[in-house]
Amino acid sequence: MCLPLVHKGPAYVDEDQKVLFISLDDKGTDLIMDATLGTYRSCKWQDLVHVKDFVCRSSNVGRQWQPY
Repeated sequence: MCLPLVHKGPAYVDEDQKVLFISLDDKGTDLIMDATLGTYRSCKWQDLVHVKDFVCRSSNVGRQWQPY
């Protein structure tokens, strides 16, 4: 079963109309899709209290979060 993607925040395209930014929730989780490269990044804040350590991953395999 596949759950639908629901987002609560804004979605916008960058100036060059090549990257789509989607805010997925009010906790700072974002989806960034690059049409030029055909890639995506799922990003989130590690520490919501101090709003630091924004990390992303570009694969569901291994799920390794990297600093952005």
